[in-house]
Amino acid sequence: MRVSLGEPGSEHKESIKSGCKAAFAGGITTVVCLPNTDPVIDNVSVAEYIQKRAKEVSKINLYTYGSLTKNFDGKNLCEMGLLSKAGVKGFTDATKSIENSAVLKRALEYSKAFDSLIIQFPEDKNLASDGVMNEGEISTRLGLAGIPSCAEVITIERDLRLVEATGAKYHVSCVSTAESVEVIRNAKKKGLKVTCDTSPQYFTLNEMAIEDYRTFVKISPPLRSEKDRVAIVNGLKDGTIDAVQSDHTPQDEDNK
Repeated sequence: MRVSLGEPGSEHKESIKSGCKAAFAGGITTVVCLPNTDPVIDNVSVAEYIQKRAKEVSKINLYTYGSLTKNFDGKNLCEMGLLSKAGVKGFTDATKSIENSAVLKRALEYSKAFDSLIIQFPEDKNLASDGVMNEGEISTRLGLAGIPSCAEVITIERDLRLVEATGAKYHVSCVSTAESVEVIRNAKKKGLKVTCDTSPQYFTLNEMAIEDYRTFVKISPPLRSEKDRVAIVNGLKDGTIDAVQSDHTPQDEDNK
């Protein structure tokens, strides 16, 4: 439910054919891809191209999300109605958080008309800044800029206020902190239409994995503390976290 494919625009990383072939080999029958293609899936023609291409080369079901704002600019909403009719399964700016509260509120309000889902990658870019790993003792010891856990939970708390005000459906993607799990748990108890997911790395690994500057675990959001990892496990156990997704993001060596 959260897959990045390189086509169109970055076929050297992965194409629709190769990505769907890999999913099929792993027993995956349905994939929903993020709109972070080039061009971005912010209009009907791009969405229809991907759907057509998938029918030509894929043995599995491939669906897409539409971008929430045009070209991920965070300001101008896409044609949500037209994209919904074209078959997109929700709206997200992929790995970019919607910082403008008024824009997100308007998107949540519009989404109700089409019974669409708004998906947020929660990270306050002003707090995340140039961080490359979780902020804490280990980042200090390694001399690396850190990303504080509050960069995630502050965004979620703001968003949930807007969800409560609008009554819209909202999904948090890539939950990685204990505070986020608790905030979402409380929101569900209040009856808000909120769901969330996490990825395997956040309940199997912690920030210790990056010691000795292991760049292959430089990911976004970053691996967090052991306390956070345990909280993710508990969130899965009690149903606070609704889904586990792969966050499949192919990269060539230079980009990684």
